[in-house]
Amino acid sequence: MKKIISILLISSAFICSAQNADDALRYSNIVPLGTAKFSSMAGAMGALGADFSAMTINPAGLAIYRTNQISFSPVWSKSKVKSKYNDISTTATKSKLKLSNIGFASVFPTGNETGCKSINFSAAYNQTGNLYRNATIIGYNNSSSLLDGKVVDFDNYRDDKNIFNQANLFIYDSIENAYYNDYEMAGGLYGSEQTKSIRSNGNIGEYNFALGANFNDAFYIGGSINIIHINYEQTQKYTETPDEENGLDLFNFEYTEYFQTIGTGVNLKLGLIYWLNDNIRFGAAFHTPTIVDMSDDYYSNIESAVWYNDGKSDYISYTKPPRSGDTYDWHLTMPAKFIGSVALVSPKIGMLNVDCEVIDYSGATLEDDEGYDDDFDDVNNQISDIYKTAVNLRIGGELSLKALALRAGFGFYGSPYVSSHKNSSANKYVYSIGAGWRSQNAFIDLGYTLATYEENHFMYDSDDAISKLKSKQGNIIFTLGFKF
Repeated sequence: MKKIISILLISSAFICSAQNADDALRYSNIVPLGTAKFSSMAGAMGALGADFSAMTINPAGLAIYRTNQISFSPVWSKSKVKSKYNDISTTATKSKLKLSNIGFASVFPTGNETGCKSINFSAAYNQTGNLYRNATIIGYNNSSSLLDGKVVDFDNYRDDKNIFNQANLFIYDSIENAYYNDYEMAGGLYGSEQTKSIRSNGNIGEYNFALGANFNDAFYIGGSINIIHINYEQTQKYTETPDEENGLDLFNFEYTEYFQTIGTGVNLKLGLIYWLNDNIRFGAAFHTPTIVDMSDDYYSNIESAVWYNDGKSDYISYTKPPRSGDTYDWHLTMPAKFIGSVALVSPKIGMLNVDCEVIDYSGATLEDDEGYDDDFDDVNNQISDIYKTAVNLRIGGELSLKALALRAGFGFYGSPYVSSHKNSSANKYVYSIGAGWRSQNAFIDLGYTLATYEENHFMYDSDDAISKLKSKQGNIIFTLGFKF
């Protein structure tokens, strides 16, 4: 008589899979948020300035302030991910209320009629990346299994702590001196329901400390020191249930990977804005590479059910090693950015700004805690092979109706993947609208942004386990500010 073995295994055998090429992209390929004005113009303010979040693009915008200012911006975000895996569609949502921006700026006039007319200082926090997302993928696969790659890895590197082997998911062939999974032992008799849930939480925040100088109300320069804080947590849970009619010993298994990353980094930003005349403005900015110290906590676990009979007796064996976690400290260098901007301004009509941003994602690197990248040679080579230089374009405008302003914007973020990659067309698109009211001493802004993104997601390392993910993230931002 057959019975079911229920095995619960928890291990730190994640083997540093939390550090991979995805990390180089996750924290740098982002759509910035911030104040409601900035967001409702799709972040296209590089040649306009006088906004706390605009200074994350071009710090020279600080020098355009004429009065002291303080503002506060909460944001409500909602993400929606629709997945399609082998003709089965599933939708998952997630929402969150966070702080998008807070900051103040001080203006120090020099008293000069020509030359440097003022020196300005600001300190601000901006949420530069929203990492909240839920996704659920469900489908039927009759040609492969997660266990295919796992058993090959174990056969090549026979680690006694391998949780898949401890969960009785591999079968040893003493004649071949090799390990196989149940599908292979059944002659490739695949067919299973596969489910994957991805639960992500976190954000990227930037603490910005900037100085700017105004020369003759026409030439503005600025620079900032920026402290980057990353807090990201992800749980991926994968379940596979073979068809009962296939007669496999394997009944089902559930594999969970969890990791949390906390990082602190720094970069410098330099910028300038030139007013050719009252109506035409140009801007340029350079962001140095961002160097981040990262610390990961991670673990993986398996819960499996297998029909078991050793030929002599039927029994249920339980293996429950104590849950153990592990940490790993490492360094991430995110690539530099170059931004060029042009703006058309009419005090009575409004303004229009266009930003062009260039970033080479293949220049990202990972290093261990001692500053060496030898342990990450394979990852860094993969980064160079699959990522490329991308161009991001943002356009935003404001229509002035005396004290009231109406705004709209559009952003295009080019795919960071090379043309041969399955995500080579994974561009991001941002649509935004908003409005604002201003008096002599206060202002109120409201903005809405919608970011859309489509990608191919691998359930596991196999070309026939690709799902389509369509992500939408909406953000409602409110800003209250005062001038004094």
